[in-house]
Amino acid sequence: MPSSSPTPTEINLNCGSQELNIKFDDGTHFKYPCEYLRIFSPAAEIKAAREKVEFVTVKQDINIERISPVGGYAIQFLFNDNHDTGIYSWKTLYELGVNQEENWNNYVQQIKAKKKAQVFGERKIEILYFATLAQIIDQQHESLVLSDKIRIVNDLLSLLSERGELWEQQLDPNNIEVTINNQFVQVNHIIQDGDEIALTP
Repeated sequence: MPSSSPTPTEINLNCGSQELNIKFDDGTHFKYPCEYLRIFSPAAEIKAAREKVEFVTVKQDINIERISPVGGYAIQFLFNDNHDTGIYSWKTLYELGVNQEENWNNYVQQIKAKKKAQVFGERKIEILYFATLAQIIDQQHESLVLSDKIRIVNDLLSLLSERGELWEQQLDPNNIEVTINNQFVQVNHIIQDGDEIALTP
């Protein structure tokens, strides 16, 4: 398969640093972390997994165990997790080198977005009411399922305040103590699934 892209003149694998070094005949030189090559494998099933951001941290210890030539236009890697279906043409490797920073930054942002979505998905919490708040609303605890819109303690206070004027008066963020799992927190604290939240005016 002919390629109009630069051709490698030197390919070196450093297993210790988990890094592949390639020099091309146009003078460029790229260093590819094995994790990067594994995540950006051209194999169809890996592309699909990457689009779903399924490689969050599981590839940090990845290494290349074997490099095999493919028809004089590409190479194939055997990774230490047994993945070996990706064929890396010279063009693919060159583009992965040129675009490495952009590719990786975009992928990291995808990971952050997915983690954020996981944090702010549907969560079930327990709320404990104390002091005058418990007396006024005539209840000491309740269970709530929060939507992804209720992310921090202040969001929760605003939600509860919508129940009426008495709630709003008692839940002023400036005059209430909040603990989550027995630890005092600020109103910008993120709410997690399973949290026990105590409110004391």
